[in-house]
Amino acid sequence: MTPSNPARRHLLASTAAAAAAGLGVLSPAQAQTAARPPVVRAPRLRPGDTVGLFSPSGATYERAPFEIAAETLAALGFKVREAPNARARRGHHAGSAEQRAADIHSLIADPGVHGLLAVTGGSGANRVLPLLDYAAIARNPKVIAGFSDVTALLN
Repeated sequence: MTPSNPARRHLLASTAAAAAAGLGVLSPAQAQTAARPPVVRAPRLRPGDTVGLFSPSGATYERAPFEIAAETLAALGFKVREAPNARARRGHHAGSAEQRAADIHSLIADPGVHGLLAVTGGSGANRVLPLLDYAAIARNPKVIAGFSDVTALLN
């Protein structure tokens, strides 16, 4: 079987859930539910939508990445909104973990923003994860895109 085989994925998820149930971590009913969490999908971005630029990881030391991102998004028909702390700096990070989490929360909560684009990668996105309001993100699903360290957030 290949790693992308659906039967294998189901077997692995079921085995993990059964192991958790066997350890007393989950009841059998909880294990069945835990094996298949609900899928939350963000609406597709369309021209005219607003994309929020944010920096969940490393600081940006030059203006060019923001300008290039904004110009490229505009050329694709999107409006751009920059998060308040997107250009902040604290050491090699784009502000404190609290500032970076606040930016994500503000963009998620803003009904005028339809998607989020991380301008930077680097390191530090994992420090934001414990600070996020996942229930708010699930209530307001939006496309979140980025690269590098931002994979921690994307997952």
